Amino acid sequence: MARIPHWIQNKSVDYYPTNHMRQLYTQPGSEFSILHLQLLNNGDRFANFIQWFSMLGSIVIISLIAKLLGATFSGQIFSSVIATTIPMGILQGSSTQNDYAAAFWLVSFICYVFLRSKNAESRYILFAAATSLGLGFLTKGTTYVYSAPFIVLLLISEFRKYKFKAFKSLSLILIVPILINLGYFLRNYDLGKDFFSPFYQGKQLSNEAMSPALFISNSTKNLALHLGARSDKTNDITKDLILKLHNLINIDINDTRTAFLGMEFVLPKPNRSEDQAGNPLHLFLSLGCIVFLFLSKDLRTNRTLRSYLLCSILSFTFFILLVKWQPWHSRFHLSIFVIFCAFSGIAISKSNKFIAIIICFLLLANSIPYVFRNNSRRIVSSKSTIFDTPRMDQYFSNYPSRAYPYKEAVKKIKSIGCKTIGQISHGECWEYPLWTLLKENNDLDFQLEQVQVDNKSNKYLEKFGLINYDPCILVGLKGKGQPKQVINNSTYIKTWEMDPVSIYEKDTDGTLAKSNLLLHFNNAVKLIFNSTTQISQDKENKFFDQKNMKVLNYLRNELAEAQTIDTDELDNILPELGKNFKNIVINGLELRATGYISSNKKQFDAGQKLVGQWLTWFIKNKDAVQKALDK
Repeated sequence: MARIPHWIQNKSVDYYPTNHMRQLYTQPGSEFSILHLQLLNNGDRFANFIQWFSMLGSIVIISLIAKLLGATFSGQIFSSVIATTIPMGILQGSSTQNDYAAAFWLVSFICYVFLRSKNAESRYILFAAATSLGLGFLTKGTTYVYSAPFIVLLLISEFRKYKFKAFKSLSLILIVPILINLGYFLRNYDLGKDFFSPFYQGKQLSNEAMSPALFISNSTKNLALHLGARSDKTNDITKDLILKLHNLINIDINDTRTAFLGMEFVLPKPNRSEDQAGNPLHLFLSLGCIVFLFLSKDLRTNRTLRSYLLCSILSFTFFILLVKWQPWHSRFHLSIFVIFCAFSGIAISKSNKFIAIIICFLLLANSIPYVFRNNSRRIVSSKSTIFDTPRMDQYFSNYPSRAYPYKEAVKKIKSIGCKTIGQISHGECWEYPLWTLLKENNDLDFQLEQVQVDNKSNKYLEKFGLINYDPCILVGLKGKGQPKQVINNSTYIKTWEMDPVSIYEKDTDGTLAKSNLLLHFNNAVKLIFNSTTQISQDKENKFFDQKNMKVLNYLRNELAEAQTIDTDELDNILPELGKNFKNIVINGLELRATGYISSNKKQFDAGQKLVGQWLTWFIKNKDAVQKALDK
């Protein structure tokens, strides 16, 4: 999402200088659609519509595919119900992810493939198939993998009917997707001399080796993402069986050749996160329907259905063969689950009607928590819902602890009245909320650019006139920042910090460093003295037990003041002052705040002890410290 405001600011979708390279070379199709909505609405209120309408469209198209495969009206209804109730699909349907958008274009392409077999003379259908395929490629890289078997099926069908004359019509399948993606390909090539995956991304995602044993391992680990249970005992049994299987085939379950960044295998518990939710009922239903195919003569003799099922299985097979396992792969599996809905709907329509109705009822009942109690956007909750949570707070629903630091940082930026802002973020960071908060109730026409860009995208600095970019303020989004930053020979002093956000102001006359040090040191001492005194006098632990945001924010503010102080400069003023402040005070404040958040009284008391120890020293040496600071 963060690249969208950059595009709007630049008035171009061309690549720009950034330390977050994935903003550039990942497929932009879904974000292009969101971009149009943001420009039309001057905001992101409709950003979720792309996924929502993709979900709606996929459900309708799956029903049509089922009809093309020979489904009755009831088979179409069952297919739609199965597609509607996919847990991951429900969660993503109101998000700004791109998996459902990719699934929509994939099933659109598949639908046109089977329409072509019914209406072979229509060139329009082939053009529509090619367009859907191209838009799928532009939306998500998994479309290349999942569509491959269906592309082969289309080629076989065309050559059977038209022999070598098929080359003319099938050229659309090659030319149209290339034309749709041409701009994206050329931008990638300009960035890293690779049309598809510049730099390391492709190598990191692709399996480094493959064998029958590694295929079994990767398949098992991917399927296991949908097998997590709420019971630890059940999960232990499942994981033990998976480990035994790996021992049997003599493969390390954490083999780095098939695991993204060497990530260890985990069996996730059921959750309602759009990043990791599993689809256990749909998995078992799909497997059960495959078994039922061999038991039902009607299904076995349906050649079109068999071809569809084979391609669906091969899509998943290709994914296993090509892509390293990742703990969030259940999100990537959404397209496969959507594809299987057409087959599953037909299969259960051929079974006992009572069984079919029971299956649909179970799926609908299972979907209710995912509809109403999405982790990020709850409709029903005893705490807070999307209806009573302020809009800006909803950006932080997955990371609530970051809301206060981001809001306070933006409040400070607005109070300064700065229009040119530089962002420091070496690697990935959470940039988008910064844009939304800055735009809220802000009449200033601000410019936000990433600075200290040390990768190949810095070649675009000149193109956007940023070689001599002179921000009046810097914002760091990667946690504890250095006391000073130098940008284009200008020095910036850290004047505020609250993990993970830091703010640096330009030291125009060389006096900001000292005045800032004195200001924050005195503020920190005052805050620490007040809180420590209050805590030490609290014999009934009311301070610790009350757990309210006011107390938490106070602890955060005093820690922020302390972390803003340049401890090296303190040492220059008075030997050992900065070192002791860093090792005793900041460490103590961190322990105290962390202990308060986690309800760890032992940790809280340890932090209180350290802070009290330093305050005792400071009171004894207050005159000497103040004299040194006043020099």
